[in-house]
Amino acid sequence: MTALKSMISKYNGKCFRCDSKILAGSQIEWSKETGAKHKVCPAAGTAEAAPVKQTYTTELGDYTAVYAMFESAGKTSKFPKITINADGFEFYLYMSTMVSKVPGVINVKKKGGGYGHLDWFGRITTEGTWTHRAGVDERRADALSRLQMDPVAAVAEFGKLCGRCCFCNSSLSDLKSVDVGYGPICAKKWGLPHGKKAKPSKIKVADAQIAKAVAEVMTTGKPVITGSQVAWDQSDG
Repeated sequence: MTALKSMISKYNGKCFRCDSKILAGSQIEWSKETGAKHKVCPAAGTAEAAPVKQTYTTELGDYTAVYAMFESAGKTSKFPKITINADGFEFYLYMSTMVSKVPGVINVKKKGGGYGHLDWFGRITTEGTWTHRAGVDERRADALSRLQMDPVAAVAEFGKLCGRCCFCNSSLSDLKSVDVGYGPICAKKWGLPHGKKAKPSKIKVADAQIAKAVAEVMTTGKPVITGSQVAWDQSDG
């Protein structure tokens, strides 16, 4: 049998030896075959005290605009979420359900994380008070502040940076959606604008025509007329 490994529990669980609850953050011993047990079981009368989860607060500013986006999306989606990229580190925002410990509040969570408190980065009220655990770095704080200041620009930034919609995680292939940063379906669902249809640049087209005409002059030595662009033989001065 594999030797037990000593570690800190990331999640709540149950001790296989004393059958009592293991709290996240407790000292445990674990193996793949047996599962987890207390370092010192409560049955022995010397159980460790439950770890104190210290929290901190950061004021981000008024978050009502972001709450309005979630309210709009919640009409058609059961679990809407917004994925944010903070200098390469992705996390997402979601609204807690009515049966949660703190219902109807935006929560911040590590993308791909589990249900342990180490993957939870806190909750944000409508007033913009972000209650979070220690260890949350400035990248996330900066990204959440940008979302508060300009929600549309912040969600569009993710799509333009990652090539994916921050709402549904679908790849952006349509040129208009690539330019906007999210797709038309999600725009309607979240109550956001989707911009105007992009038009080819006339300046770029003209530049290409001129370049082609000049190349022909340099090759043939003869004047070339293309539409309204005229390139004369070098001998004409």
